[in-house]
Amino acid sequence: MTALNKYIFLYLHPVKWIDIHTHKAYRKYSDVIFIRNAFLLPILPENINYLCSNGLHPWKINSPFDTDKFIELLTRKPLVAIGEIGLDRLKPDFEKQLFFFKKQLQIGQQFKLPIIVHCVKAYPETIALLKTYPAPVVFHQYEGNTSITNQLLALPNVYFSFGKQLFRKQIPASLNQIPLHRIFLETDTSPQHVKTCYMQLAQLLNINLHTLQEQLFKNFNAVFENRILQTEHVYLK
Repeated sequence: MTALNKYIFLYLHPVKWIDIHTHKAYRKYSDVIFIRNAFLLPILPENINYLCSNGLHPWKINSPFDTDKFIELLTRKPLVAIGEIGLDRLKPDFEKQLFFFKKQLQIGQQFKLPIIVHCVKAYPETIALLKTYPAPVVFHQYEGNTSITNQLLALPNVYFSFGKQLFRKQIPASLNQIPLHRIFLETDTSPQHVKTCYMQLAQLLNINLHTLQEQLFKNFNAVFENRILQTEHVYLK
């Protein structure tokens, strides 16, 4: 089956749940399309049949980072995004974080790859660096306030991902600001099925669950169309 035929199959296949950022593989389920964080693996196994992201997390900046190996990984077909990468002011070595974030953004610009961003109390610096980024940007576990959200909504290629914060007593204030076509859901390190996040968000926004599922499926295709068209792997087994 050609890459194009597989992508057409993605459109024709019944709508699936999208888990935009997770650290697990849904091996027991066939109803989920997920992007698993690969944490700078030195190699990606040949038999991977799911999507991956890869990048130097701001918590891991003292880990070895080989630019050539990283670039080689980005050419591998299962990899559809760089991430998670970003800035975290609650962790040490902020200047070093900034150095590696910029470095990975520069590499990402060459490949025009979507990025998955980790951002904690560093939105001004992050926004400044992303204003000219040429591909979609997904803020994972988004926690920005109303003002930050307005700034990010002004950037047409920015998306917002929610997960565990949907289950708090006080939900993110930004949730009602963000249009549905700019939202994703994720499980991150949680063992739960992403469907639970869909059910919670549908209840919070008072919308039909199937309507939400269809829209996030469209969002996924809008962000990752170009990369999936290049791949020869089957992700819908």
